[in-house]
Amino acid sequence: MKKKHFLLLSLILLLASCGDSGNSILEKIDYIPFRSEQGGNWGLICTDGEVLFADEFKNRPTVAMHDRFIVENTDGMFEIYSAEKNPKQVGEAFKSIGVFIEEVTPAVRPGQPVTLVNTEGEEVARLDKLDGKVVTKVTNFNEGIAIYTTADGLCGAIDTDGKVVVKAEYAELNPCFDGKMIGIGKKQKELINDGMRDKAKISVIDKKGKVIGEIPMGKFSEVGPSFQNSVVQARTEEDGERCTGLINEKGEWVVKPSAKTKIITEVRGKQFVYYDGDSYGLMDFDGDVLIRAKYDMLSFMADGLLVAKKSGSGKYKYLFIDDKGENVGDERFKDVDMPILNSGYALVELERDSYGFVDKKGKIKKTETDICDIHFGWANFVIESDYVDIDAVIAAMELTQEGIDGLTFGTSARDVANHIAQLKGSGRQAEAKDYIYTSVCNYTKQIGRAGIAFTITCDGSIAEYTASAGGGYGYAFTDARITGFGLMINKNDGYGNSMKKLAEKLRRTVKGLGKVSDERNEYFEVTTAKGTTIQAAMSEEVIYINLIPTPAPAE
Repeated sequence: MKKKHFLLLSLILLLASCGDSGNSILEKIDYIPFRSEQGGNWGLICTDGEVLFADEFKNRPTVAMHDRFIVENTDGMFEIYSAEKNPKQVGEAFKSIGVFIEEVTPAVRPGQPVTLVNTEGEEVARLDKLDGKVVTKVTNFNEGIAIYTTADGLCGAIDTDGKVVVKAEYAELNPCFDGKMIGIGKKQKELINDGMRDKAKISVIDKKGKVIGEIPMGKFSEVGPSFQNSVVQARTEEDGERCTGLINEKGEWVVKPSAKTKIITEVRGKQFVYYDGDSYGLMDFDGDVLIRAKYDMLSFMADGLLVAKKSGSGKYKYLFIDDKGENVGDERFKDVDMPILNSGYALVELERDSYGFVDKKGKIKKTETDICDIHFGWANFVIESDYVDIDAVIAAMELTQEGIDGLTFGTSARDVANHIAQLKGSGRQAEAKDYIYTSVCNYTKQIGRAGIAFTITCDGSIAEYTASAGGGYGYAFTDARITGFGLMINKNDGYGNSMKKLAEKLRRTVKGLGKVSDERNEYFEVTTAKGTTIQAAMSEEVIYINLIPTPAPAE
C-alpha cells in the first residue's frame, strides 16, 4: 500500500512554486505511475485518467515529463524510457539520475562525476569541477536552476547549460522558487556559529546570481523556506508566543504577524493559508479572514480552488472548496493525493486501494481501468558524484608539519569547537556544554561521497562546569590546547577501488613533509623540521595518520 499523502503533498509544495497560474511542477507531468492490482506490475496513466500502458514494469517508474520517465533495473541502475504505448529504453543506464523537469537532468555513471544529460541520454555538461572547485552533488532542477555543492561544503547554482549563475560561496542555499534563492553565506554562517546571529543576514538571490536583498536574521526567529508570489514566511517569538507573517526580499513586513497566524503554510496571489494553533483557514494580505480557521488541512489547488480536510468521524473527510469557503461539488474523498494537474483533474483516493480523477467541479471521472495504487514517483532528487577526486581528498586533509585540517598545535579548545561547528553537516554547535570533561574530539569531514574521520587531542578537558553566584552552574571552555592529531580513511567510507591510488599518492605526500625515520611494510614515520612526527599506516583497506610532537630521544 502506498505511503500516505502528507509526505507527498510536502514534496509537491517543496518543488512547486505556488503562483497565480498554479503548481509549475505539476503542470509539467504528463503521466503518473499506477497499478491496477496489488502486487502487479506498474504502468503509466495520463493526468486525465487515460492509460498509456499497463502492467509493464516490476519496479515503479517515475512520473513522465518531457516524454521521458525513469525506471530502476534489476542491477540497481536507472534507465531512461520514452513515454509511449510501447516504451523504449533511451541511451545507457546510470547509477543515479533525476527526472526531466527540464529537458536536461543531473545524472552520474559508476565511478564518474555528475553530468547533465538530455532526453536522449546524451551528456551536455560535465560537472566534475565548477570554477575550479570539485562538485560533490547536484539537485534536480526547479525553475531552470539546480543547486550544487562543492568539496568544501559550500553551495552554488547552475542553469540548464551547466553554467554557474551563483558561485559556491554559500553555507546554505535553497532551491529556486518564484525566481529567487535564499542563501546563507559562509561568513554569515560563521557569525551564527559564534553566537552572533543578530549580526547575520540572509541573502536573497535572483536567477542571474544577483543579490537583490538582505534579510537581517536578528529580526526574526525563522525565515523560509521559500518565496511565493514575492513574499516569504517570517516568524517571530516573544515570551514563548510564536507568530508568522510575510516579508519581502528586504525583510520588510508585507503581512505583519498576529495571534491568528501561528503558521503560514502557502501563498497564492494575495491570499494565504494560515494556522491559528488549532485549525487552518484563509486570509488575504489586508488581514481579512476569507475562510475561518475550521479545517484540519487546507491547501491551494488551481483556478481559485482549495482542498480541505474537514473534522469528523467519517472516513470521507476531504472536499473541494472555493476561496469563499463554498463547497465545490457534492463529493467527499478519503484522501486527495495531487492538486489540479495540467489536465484540469485532481488525483484522489476514493476508497482504500482505489483511486480516481476528479474535475474542477468536483465530479469523478470514470476511468477505463481500476487503479489500486498510484504514486508521485521520483528517481533521485539529489545526485551525488560517484567520483573520488584523490587530489581533493588529500587537499581536504590540510596536512602540514604543524597541523591537520587547518588546525595547528596550540590551537585553543574554543577554536576547535568553532572549527567543528562550521563544518557542513557536522550537526555540532560551538557550545561548551557539548565538550564537558573530555580532551578528545572526533568528527567527520565529507569530500563528496568520501569521508575523512579526524581525531583532535588536547592537553586537558576542553570544557568544564562553572559555578554561578546563585548556586547554579554553567559551562565554559578551558585553556586546553591541541597536542595531537589523527585521521582515518576507510575503504567502505565511499572510496571503493580508489584506495590503492589514494594510498600511493598520500604516501608520497607525507614523505615529502620531512625525513623518513622508520619504515616497516605498510607503516612508516616521518620527522619534520618543525619538531613533529607523522606516523602513518596505509593499505588498500584503511589509512591511519597521526601527527604528534617528536618524542625526546631516550637518555
